[in-house]
Amino acid sequence: MRSVRALMTLRALRIAGIKIFLRAYVIEGRCFAKLAHALNSRQAMQPVTSPQPTPDIFSPEFLLRGQDLQRLILMMLKGGLGKKARDEVGETAARFVANSAAGYGLIVDESQLSQTGQKTIAALRHAGCAYIKNMFSPAEIDEILAYLNDKPVRYFNNGHDGAAGESRALIESLPTNTRFGYYLEPDICGYPLFYRAVHDVDLVHTVAAYLQTPPTISTVSLWWSFPSEVPTGGMQLFHHDRGDFRSCNLFVYLTDVSATSGPHAFVKHTQNFAILTEWAKARFVNDPISLNNFWVWMENHRKGDKEVYSFFPQNQLEVFTGPRGTSFLEDTRGLHKGTPPEVEARLAFEIVFSTLPKYNETHTLLSRAELGSAVTGPPDSNSLDPLVRYATRLIYR
Repeated sequence: MRSVRALMTLRALRIAGIKIFLRAYVIEGRCFAKLAHALNSRQAMQPVTSPQPTPDIFSPEFLLRGQDLQRLILMMLKGGLGKKARDEVGETAARFVANSAAGYGLIVDESQLSQTGQKTIAALRHAGCAYIKNMFSPAEIDEILAYLNDKPVRYFNNGHDGAAGESRALIESLPTNTRFGYYLEPDICGYPLFYRAVHDVDLVHTVAAYLQTPPTISTVSLWWSFPSEVPTGGMQLFHHDRGDFRSCNLFVYLTDVSATSGPHAFVKHTQNFAILTEWAKARFVNDPISLNNFWVWMENHRKGDKEVYSFFPQNQLEVFTGPRGTSFLEDTRGLHKGTPPEVEARLAFEIVFSTLPKYNETHTLLSRAELGSAVTGPPDSNSLDPLVRYATRLIYR
């Protein structure tokens, strides 16, 4: 039998999901026909995980299970809602999480940030991205690279995406034209320097202030991008992330990154619907047809360079180059991409902070006690900051 706590949690999730869903559709001004169309659309449902066994449609359990709510949220993220509605749902979700956490004494207090943190928040709110202090020193990066020597990476068998399956190999054994090589999460999160970054108190508190809610670390990644003759696609095309309604990502270069080694690129002021609306009104003044075409185009998930540059001026594009260690935060609701490397390979570390957990992500939960002080630091460092403990709960226990 389910425990009382489990039932209460499930009920709270159902209520939250209904509130978020209804608020989004009221704000968007759409009727239930929109939902019916999305539910019957193969395209809208494709991002949802493989079909799960379902109870009989006449069973009391139908649409009352946790995975039903998760599938609804994924559909809303991946094509069921427009940008305006996604942003509004993000605000609602942030308030829901913040209020829920506050009931346990977990409070986000922006006034406690350092002056540096305040400047970072201001830059994120204005442009959608901000350089921050380097997360690792050059000597520490040397240690990281040495550690990775015998660690395998996941790579896609067709060089680009997972359509043909994936395999694992050491970097020196990768097939020709492989575009990406991803290290395994346990190898990343079980290493002291990455553990330190994930548990960085200033970082977590800064992101919490930006998201206006306690954040969840949904993804910790470390991957190579290689020069390749495989056609460009996926994350190397301009896109806006739809992993959550409101999120903020940390990127750290572990190799020197120039214009020819795959720099990350971001279109400033595209992260927030309200900011983008003001920009669009000024850009397409007295031209309602072009304005409408722009909003229709913005809903395309992947966008070619020529299309992006036809709408946005060059000075609105932030291309992140710099020596290894270069670190920056970004609201990836805005348009961004990883530029395909032309000459040198690029190694990047990333932490994705989200408002809700990513329901299509799974993790191997690591025990801090089993990792030991060699990873987690001296015993007295294990008294975790509450926001950090909350943020890391999907990865560490």
